[in-house]
Formats: sequence, structure tokens, C-alpha cells
Amino acid sequence: MSETRKVGKYELISRLGEGSYAKVYRGRDGNTGEEYALKVISKDKLGSLNNLCSHSITYSLTNT
Repeated sequence: MSETRKVGKYELISRLGEGSYAKVYRGRDGNTGEEYALKVISKDKLGSLNNLCSHSITYSLTNT
């Protein structure tokens, strides 16, 4: 990444991968310096993801 981007208190260091709904970054906590894998969900996909999760939860509750 050419310029440092932040998400909340996390600095995004490099992209590790991406899928249909999100990108995964190597990130660093700005307060502690600890590194994490951070999943950043695309805003335009968020509605679809919420619907998918809602249907999955409904399915599992009704089929137990």
C-alpha cells in the first residue's frame, strides 16, 4: 500500500487477500503496536451479507 490507511485505531499495513464481501489486511493496533488480520467489509455488499446471515440464522433455528 502506497499511503497509510487507518480503520478506527488500526493502521492497514498490507492486503493479505479478498473475497466476495471483504478484503483482509495485515493491520497494527495504533495503541499497542500488536498486529492483527483485519477483515474490512465493503459497504455496498453489507446489505446482502446481512440478508444472508439473517436467512442462515432463521434456517438453523427452524431446522433444529
